[in-house]
Amino acid sequence: MTGATVRLEGVRIGLGDHLVLSDVSLVIPAGSFLAIVGPSGVGKTTLLRALAGTVPLREGRLSIERPQDGSAPQVAFVFQEPRLLPWLRTSENVALVAPGRSASERRQRAYAALAAVHLPERAFSAWPRQLSGGMAQRAALARALVTEPDLLLLDEPFSAVDALTRLRLQDYLLELWERFGFTAVLVTHDVDEAVYLADRVVLLGGRPATVQESFAVDVPRPRDRGDARLAALRARVLGALDREAGEPIAAASGQ
Repeated sequence: MTGATVRLEGVRIGLGDHLVLSDVSLVIPAGSFLAIVGPSGVGKTTLLRALAGTVPLREGRLSIERPQDGSAPQVAFVFQEPRLLPWLRTSENVALVAPGRSASERRQRAYAALAAVHLPERAFSAWPRQLSGGMAQRAALARALVTEPDLLLLDEPFSAVDALTRLRLQDYLLELWERFGFTAVLVTHDVDEAVYLADRVVLLGGRPATVQESFAVDVPRPRDRGDARLAALRARVLGALDREAGEPIAAASGQ
């Protein structure tokens, strides 16, 4: 797989009579990692769904291109919940969307994808209800990975797990991104997650929403979560979110 280049030019998106996004312009280079933050309900998930092709544009232009040959890119989506089919075992959930000419080939690809996300082999044959939250989300990552995506879209994929599992899943995601080279676009409310994972953090704001600020994460990889440079950038992003929300962060969090 390889990364896709994403370009949005003057994009406007509405849901019914409500204009959600207006004049959104972005370039996401092939193989890069972009994080999108913003107040709740601002339109972050709507933008992600537009990239997935499930929400139409009212105006503007959106292109997703593979740099090698210009052929149609493969786009995969990871949701907040794993959304595994409960009547299929873990490996069967992944094999269901795997490319391949035979069931055997699809099964082999599913096993390779599950191994890539460090899911224990004993979990391959487990039912979704038998998996922990972290294992289920790793299976969801494997299901996306097995499609060999050029563009991976992630909508708050770790919000439903505990704090320690979330940190481990972040590192699994980084390992996959560095290994396979896909372009990643992550929607998150966790600013620490955004600055740790991404090359760039974009803030959506306004009604209708547009890109308010863009923050380059100029911290070399591998990164240390305790790095003072990440802490300084986190403070800048939180300050921008504070201004966008129109209320102090400390007051909003009850501090």
